[in-house]
Amino acid sequence: MTVFEKLESQYNTESVSAGSDIYVKDIPEDIFYYIKDSVLNITDTMSMYQKSNSPLYETLALTYNPYLNVPGYQQYSRNIGLGENGRDDTHSFVHPLPSSEFLFSICEYTPLKAKITRMEGRYDSTEWHHDEPIDECIKVVIPVITESQCLFQMDNRKPINLEVGKAYFFNSLFHHRYLYGKCDNKITHLVFGLSTKYQYDYSKGRWYDPARDTTDIATLIDNSVVF
Repeated sequence: MTVFEKLESQYNTESVSAGSDIYVKDIPEDIFYYIKDSVLNITDTMSMYQKSNSPLYETLALTYNPYLNVPGYQQYSRNIGLGENGRDDTHSFVHPLPSSEFLFSICEYTPLKAKITRMEGRYDSTEWHHDEPIDECIKVVIPVITESQCLFQMDNRKPINLEVGKAYFFNSLFHHRYLYGKCDNKITHLVFGLSTKYQYDYSKGRWYDPARDTTDIATLIDNSVVF
């Protein structure tokens, strides 16, 4: 039983359904440059976990699960076996690393399984995959450095370009993937989840139910970050 399933049992809550639309929010310029400067400072000063050699794919976790023995100083939070239906036990990856302080200053909801990814642009595409539904976790992608050839696709729908200065919120239970084309430069993205039904109390080390309305997805997303 995953952490989230235990919470469902504890609070006797029900799942909600949501469409596969991607919700886009503009990031105010000052906040975006705060995010960008923080991310680039991390990638310039910290060793990233190298997932593959060719093309290059690197990642650095900003939150981790202290109960897993993760190689590379707990830097990579997805090198564990996936659970049923390809879903990770996301709510275990809630403990912040020192480099994630900037993320906590922009998130109103508890950030989960947060990471920075840096990829060379010679991939044709990543594999189709899916994660948690939106009533468990809102997935967020913020492009920090990207190119017009870097596209994002959900459920075999028309791919979209992920633009700098915007945040993309989506229901990651729907299959999704990146399409890279032939980008000339490395792509750097900030990727994280936001817990919707539950909030983590760091002082007490436990989850609690903040009684959010998870049926109004647009308002839920609007309230999830400070921009």
